[in-house]
Amino acid sequence: MYFFFFLVSKMDAKVGELACQRDSYLREISVVVVSCSAVPGPVEATCNSDSSDDRKLAYYEIVLSDTVLFPTGGGQPHDLGTLNDVPVVAVFRRGPTCIHLTGAPLDQESWPPSAGDSVSVRLDWRRRWDHMTQHSGQHLLSCIAESQEFRFATVSWGLGLSSFEDHDRRVGVSYIEIDIAAMRADGAEAPESKEIMALETRVNESIRKSLPVTVRELRGDGLELEKVDGIRHNDSKIPEDLAGTVKRLVSIGDLDQNLCCGTHVSNTSELQCVKLLHVERVRGKNFRLYFLFADRVLSFLHESLLRDRQLSTLLSTGPDSFVEKVSILSKQLKELNRERKNNLKEIADFTAKSLISKAIELSASDSSSANPSVTVVLSHHRPEADNDFVSSLSKSLNEIALVKSGLRGPAFVVVIVTAGTGMSASVNLFGIAIGGLAAAKVDDSAVGVVWKKFAEGMGDTMKGGGRGGRYQGKVMGGWKRLEGALSTVCATSV
Repeated sequence: MYFFFFLVSKMDAKVGELACQRDSYLREISVVVVSCSAVPGPVEATCNSDSSDDRKLAYYEIVLSDTVLFPTGGGQPHDLGTLNDVPVVAVFRRGPTCIHLTGAPLDQESWPPSAGDSVSVRLDWRRRWDHMTQHSGQHLLSCIAESQEFRFATVSWGLGLSSFEDHDRRVGVSYIEIDIAAMRADGAEAPESKEIMALETRVNESIRKSLPVTVRELRGDGLELEKVDGIRHNDSKIPEDLAGTVKRLVSIGDLDQNLCCGTHVSNTSELQCVKLLHVERVRGKNFRLYFLFADRVLSFLHESLLRDRQLSTLLSTGPDSFVEKVSILSKQLKELNRERKNNLKEIADFTAKSLISKAIELSASDSSSANPSVTVVLSHHRPEADNDFVSSLSKSLNEIALVKSGLRGPAFVVVIVTAGTGMSASVNLFGIAIGGLAAAKVDDSAVGVVWKKFAEGMGDTMKGGGRGGRYQGKVMGGWKRLEGALSTVCATSV
């Protein structure tokens, strides 16, 4: 539901002829407000926002007479920037109308703004430059990939987002999805490494040729499109709600012509270079070919060199020996894990014997042990206990219980295993049948009663649950309550 503060008749520039599309290098513009509305909750536009927190806020949708902020489209994410120094969290289109989404009004003291109020729009240039180099690079890569030399048909593409924040720097990796069977009849199952290397070489050669990247505006009802030869993708992919708007034909020298609404560089030399990373199968005979252009190549190289230096220190060897050294360490780790598993089994067997002996001892000293409903509760704490240890202990307990099934003992033994140190801990609670009932299935109700009392004793410091005689819980900051909860269920420590 939208609450409109005002709507004036002044015309706004439509998608296809925005200032950001007419001049991809324009970073600032002064325009006027055309319309403004308050959005009380999440809207479909927020799916274009980079932050999940943005979806929980109240927003303001603002339409301007023009803009230097590109709305999401053509595979290119939206720009970021400011309107009168108010951050824009998303830019999207509704039909041919470009809408700016902010999390705050443009002016707290005079809201809503008056019709025709001036607005200064500033672009986050670093993000735009990153996007437009990858987008233009994708056009060049797809064009050469679809040439007769390679015949890799591009069916879609994705632009990976980079982060430039000091606390979260990462290089986004983009891809083109290629259909290897669409243009080839040689029965190739997958792109060969030598083909990918040759493709990378051809793209870098085209970059060094400094080919002009130009944009031509096509107007009319589509008849003009039919007169353009060599368009790589036809008019059928243009969204229906953009019918009748200005179409933009992006050309790269004599190599490529492609309809696209995005922002682009003016010359292939600005792409600097390309690095094709790897190929992975996604479905059928389709593959994703991952790539980097321009500054992303240098950033990726910088991160790789930094990682190499860190690994050199950790592994006490140079990058050329990383694989060999890690292979040796991996083999040693497997041997250590095998030894650990054997030791774990021995510890679990010893612990299980102690637990069963204690259960029988307690039962024998309890006059009520003749009652088959008696349940003995034992607790065992091992700081380093993990799921492997708990599974091994449970198995050992059941094996010993079968051996001792002829002995007089409790109906059930409920074992509570706690692990961890500091503020966090894990709890495993399970039941073992013993004393003539070893062959019977553990009654979950008997174990469940113990779990319920224990959970009540832990309160909100523990979250968990279970069924079938087995329960698990995670304890956060509840060590002080653990002793009291074990006392509540009359647990004996072993």
